[in-house]
Amino acid sequence: MGVRGAWLAIVLGGCGARAAAPSGAAPEGLTLPPAPAGDASASPIDAGATARIDAGATARIDAGATARIDAGATARIDARHDAQPVVACTGYDRPDAPVSPRFAVSRTESRICDLPDRILLVDRKVTALARPTLTRTTAPIAKTERLGNRCGGPGGGHAGCSITYVRFWSRALGAGHLLEFGTNAGNVLIDEHGNEEACREEESYGTIAMCSTAKRYLLVRFTEDANDATPCWHVTGRLWEGAADVATELAGDVDRSASRGTNWVYAFPATSTSPAVALSLDGHKGTATLEVGGEREDCIAFRP
Repeated sequence: MGVRGAWLAIVLGGCGARAAAPSGAAPEGLTLPPAPAGDASASPIDAGATARIDAGATARIDAGATARIDAGATARIDARHDAQPVVACTGYDRPDAPVSPRFAVSRTESRICDLPDRILLVDRKVTALARPTLTRTTAPIAKTERLGNRCGGPGGGHAGCSITYVRFWSRALGAGHLLEFGTNAGNVLIDEHGNEEACREEESYGTIAMCSTAKRYLLVRFTEDANDATPCWHVTGRLWEGAADVATELAGDVDRSASRGTNWVYAFPATSTSPAVALSLDGHKGTATLEVGGEREDCIAFRP
């Protein structure tokens, strides 16, 4: 699946260490009772024989003891196991499914950090758009700092070698503030005291579209559901309203009937906890709109 836009992939760096297995108590001896007299299905076990247990313990079987094996029990267990239904994928069965438009839409080439009270854009300058008035403050980039991937050295690098970031300073961010994009702490605004305020798109894994409006922010992702019994990918959304810190989780898909020509629509049906949501991309006009519960807004910054 091609994902348009300059998304920063989140790659966890560092070398992990396998934790030592916890030490257990000494194995206990297990004594099997003798089989009932005259039981033809019993099979004798040699004196002092031991049976290996997965954890490494041994179970001692007394001399002359017999163990009954019920062939029917094994057959019944296997039958129950084989009868378990496999849950069908209700989304897409491959990660390269056509869930992104084939045409270019975005007019936003800058890096974006969406915060409850403002939208921050970084390209040749830094721009802050205050919510909900969208009052604009633009200033030059005063300083830039970068940390690239260092995992290409001998032996594959060192712990943390894949941590990357790019940082920007500008008076448009506030005195002493810097804006960081990358895998170090995610996408964050950091003040002069080191306090971090996470961008709503804290990390870009699986992101296929986004839209910032005067009042809202929508993030659309295409990711695999780890809870599914079979590999399955879904289109999901996260919607922030106003200054809310908590997003509403959405489940939806591409609206295939509305996605024609140079139009592409992500639709999330209404539920008991959220209204219907739709993100419409117009490749011909180079615009995007977000509709929530029948209220439509222009996307000020958007992708793909």
